[in-house]
Amino acid sequence: MGQLGHGCGFQISLGLGEQAFNVETEIMASALELVREIEKLPPAERAELVDQIIRDMLQPDVEIEAAWAEESSQRWSAYQAGELESIPYETVMAKYRKP
Repeated sequence: MGQLGHGCGFQISLGLGEQAFNVETEIMASALELVREIEKLPPAERAELVDQIIRDMLQPDVEIEAAWAEESSQRWSAYQAGELESIPYETVMAKYRKP
């Protein structure tokens, strides 16, 4: 796992001339402590944690999600009514494999 701490800080200037406030120490200590705890987890649990963090960070577009829900519903209905044929997995994948 990567290392945090050395040279990873930042400063905030509040327009006080030459004065700037370094907030690196407290933030980096917490981050380093968290990384050390994560490194103790088994690989599967780390993967779960990463997955959860990514899902928490991603904000799905409501319009796109609604459009895909409608599209998938229509495709499923068409398939069930015999109006749409399924294509075998190998046929689809063969189309995208490099020669």
